[in-house]
Amino acid sequence: MKYLLFLLCVVNAAGQPAEKLLESAHHTAVINGDLKKAIAEYRQIADKFKRQPDIAAKALLQMGECQEKLGQVEARTSYERIVKDYAAVGNYASQAKARLMAMGGADSASVGSRTKLVWDDAIDFWGIVSADGRYLSHVDWSTGDLAIRDLKNGESRRITNYGGYEKALGEVESTSISPDGKRIVFNWDSWAPGAKENGFYQLRIVNADGTGERILRKQQKDLYFEANGWSSDSKWVAICESTRLDPNNSSAKIVLLSPDSGERRELPTSSVLVKQAITFSPDRKWLAYSEPVVRGGKKSNIYVISTTGAAQKESLVAQDAILMGWAPSGDALVFMRSAPGVSHLYTLDIKSGLAPTAPRRLHLPITEGATALGITSSGSLLYGTKNQTNEAALRKLSLKAGLSSDDVWTTPVVPIGYANNIGNPRFSPDGKWLASANSTQSIRIRSVESSNERILVTQGEILRFEWMPDGSSLIATILAKDSTKDSTNSLYRIDGSTGVNTFLCNIQVGRVFTPAADGKSVFHLMNSGLKNVELATGKVTPLIERDLSAQGPMSIRRSPDGKSLVLTTFAWIGIYDIASGSVKDLFKSPIEQSLNVGSVTVGWGADWSSDNQHVFAIVRADAESGDCEIWTYPVSGGQPKRQTQAGKIRDFATSPDGNYAAISVNHSHSQVWTLDNFLPAKQ
Repeated sequence: MKYLLFLLCVVNAAGQPAEKLLESAHHTAVINGDLKKAIAEYRQIADKFKRQPDIAAKALLQMGECQEKLGQVEARTSYERIVKDYAAVGNYASQAKARLMAMGGADSASVGSRTKLVWDDAIDFWGIVSADGRYLSHVDWSTGDLAIRDLKNGESRRITNYGGYEKALGEVESTSISPDGKRIVFNWDSWAPGAKENGFYQLRIVNADGTGERILRKQQKDLYFEANGWSSDSKWVAICESTRLDPNNSSAKIVLLSPDSGERRELPTSSVLVKQAITFSPDRKWLAYSEPVVRGGKKSNIYVISTTGAAQKESLVAQDAILMGWAPSGDALVFMRSAPGVSHLYTLDIKSGLAPTAPRRLHLPITEGATALGITSSGSLLYGTKNQTNEAALRKLSLKAGLSSDDVWTTPVVPIGYANNIGNPRFSPDGKWLASANSTQSIRIRSVESSNERILVTQGEILRFEWMPDGSSLIATILAKDSTKDSTNSLYRIDGSTGVNTFLCNIQVGRVFTPAADGKSVFHLMNSGLKNVELATGKVTPLIERDLSAQGPMSIRRSPDGKSLVLTTFAWIGIYDIASGSVKDLFKSPIEQSLNVGSVTVGWGADWSSDNQHVFAIVRADAESGDCEIWTYPVSGGQPKRQTQAGKIRDFATSPDGNYAAISVNHSHSQVWTLDNFLPAKQ
């Protein structure tokens, strides 16, 4: 079956100066955190390009947002200027009107609402706020310990002290503080030798003063569990339990666990998809939770289920929505919906586990991609924002000098699929084009030597894509429209010129693969090892049986001569000889019970030199600094040449001639905000 889709050409260098200035101002605000300087830059742009309404309106809108964060009343003037002078430009005027209403306009649903920054340069959002809004549990990623942030005095303190990654060989993950702020439930992910046999995922509890730590549950039969919300009386914790050996065959359920007695109660749900943001109603009679629309997808729906058996099954109450929490009254939910460039909050009345009326939109735009951290008993919403931008960058590369720190050019990208797959930059076989993720459903093809580019639209959400060996098309894993029960995703060929999508075969998972040299099959790296999948029939042939479930497959690249593959996980880099089936280890981390090179090393990806004799790997070698390194390994063996690279670099691809590398770079400036007085008054 073929799907003829749009091929858009966006070749215009004339607009670059304005866009570059906007990017620079955005970088000043988000990455550098210098809002005052960013305001000055946006003001200059708005004045310089006042005859180009789309540029001026965008600059004014972003300037207003910076002014709001600083509490400047001038933000109103910026928004009013957009409404007055640029009413017909895109959706900028509607966004400005929404901000004016949120600031107390006549039509505001929440007059007097206030947004306040409570934690700048936040290091983690994997936690929940206490009921009084003072404490936030989180992971201290510099050591992997559990920590608490006092949002009142602005101080963080570690609750555990495991001695750092290298000593502990593990890390804290999901955290949940009790409503009274006295206890914290958290996940412990152990990488120590023999950990899997002893349950390397553990659910633990500890008092807020660091005493009384104990294990509540150990992993059994590849079971993964993640603590969500506590009941208001602190007697129960809601947990999502799931099998994670194969993400496409995982089965998840909701479990209520008493941290005191150990009593465990399963709640029956119709779907086995993963549940997130599981939250008790204030009266403890209901749970609300989010669930993906399709397995592995980014969009989610919201459900409500009884904790007492009052309802026999869950109720779907909101579609395409992100759960933020229960209103303190217990008779309404708060959720978020995203639109291009802006998201909005909604309230939804809940009665007996059902939604009797349509949701009500609050005129309160909220940062797109905001992470809910809980609603306090007084009705304040805590949320985290990453202020994140992602880009693919083209840089010079050589065996002698390594990777240049200067960008030849950059292009915006979006994360797709899994883990390090930020943008998925890939060179065409002739090295003339670079493909990257333009959105979750489109691929940008840009000329390496010029700004010429085109956009290929796919028929569904992309998990991964690679060039086919002939260079005329790409192959991509597309998430099916309804994969609730299916255990496979689909591989499609995407014509590089026409944009036609052609179904090839189904593939299990399909997040890490590369085509064989003849283009007739793909090598597929999974938690269970390396497979070969024939594109004509979908036949799967095991090549390496190896348990990688504790490591996470990251990348697989075919050598230029087509004879070998470099395989990468978080903890291992290996060379697979296609003809003989032999495997040679280049690197093994402590997770693999071997080489220890200092602080825990995480591999993000690897690719080949043009002479087939070296492998470049991008790794995080020091958890505390957060910077990356490029390791250049001789395939013949020996220690790598190491080169420090600043910043959060993830994916890595080399050009066929070996002169360039394409990397994915993540820029973020995380913050935690509180939104007060935002709920509408009861009629």
